[in-house]
Amino acid sequence: MCIKPETTDQKGPKRILSLASMVDSPLCQQISQGVWKLLTVMKDDEVSAAVISDFYILQLAQSFFNKHGQDPSKHEYISRKICEVGRLLLIQRKEFSIFNIEDAVRPSNFHILIQGVKKVSGFHEDSHSYQTPSLALKLGHSLHKISDLICCPALVSGNDELRKSCQAFKLLYSSKWSELVSHAAKTTLRGTRFNKPSTLPFTEDVQRLHQHLEKITNSASETLRSEPSTQNYKELRRTTLAKLILFNRRRGGEVSKMLLSAFLERDTTPLHKDVAVDLIEFERRLCAHFSRVEIKGKRG
Repeated sequence: MCIKPETTDQKGPKRILSLASMVDSPLCQQISQGVWKLLTVMKDDEVSAAVISDFYILQLAQSFFNKHGQDPSKHEYISRKICEVGRLLLIQRKEFSIFNIEDAVRPSNFHILIQGVKKVSGFHEDSHSYQTPSLALKLGHSLHKISDLICCPALVSGNDELRKSCQAFKLLYSSKWSELVSHAAKTTLRGTRFNKPSTLPFTEDVQRLHQHLEKITNSASETLRSEPSTQNYKELRRTTLAKLILFNRRRGGEVSKMLLSAFLERDTTPLHKDVAVDLIEFERRLCAHFSRVEIKGKRG
């Protein structure tokens, strides 16, 4: 992970000079200010240095930013994806003298690339398993995407040699990647989940949680009324969010992204009699007591 553990305004002079020189580079004029802003908040280490120094990793960051940049909650996801490829590039440089991702995805370097992915994902030859199987799978998707990013300019410019190289890599990827990387990674994942006990909370524990949340919510509400402050409002906001997530019983991220407009535009009309016919008395009372708020899910 190459995201800063805590926010700070201090940045090393070498980092500033490196970013400034990259911004001025003709090759990186296609990289938006939003991506450069993401790069400035990454942890200043050799992984982030590898990310900044490689044109096609930056192009990968731009591609992710084009899709998810409007959602600030996805910025950490973008940083994480490019850091994964940055770690692979470091291995390629140190172990195999391949100094950029464009060379790494050449067909002639395919088996060297496989070795790099296995090394960075912690592959064990004896057990034929991965220490971090999910990383091996994620790197496969990212490398395929980078191959597309290299191929597109080749098609536009009519560079047949580069186009054929990309197509050859994709052919190798489709025919050999599963055999050499992803099959063992998926087997490792399934092995860790096999016979893993699923724990369910006891009713008494659930009741205690509800009672605790109710207690601190009432306390935070009273404190905010008597002493209005940012800190007291944050405490009430946190407990309210926890209660909503618990009540909704879905992904916490969905509830946390609920907009004020979504709450204000909730359906407050009485339950239609045609719908009420099919409900039991308890369900009718719930419909009279609760409001339904439409929020955007994970897939839109």
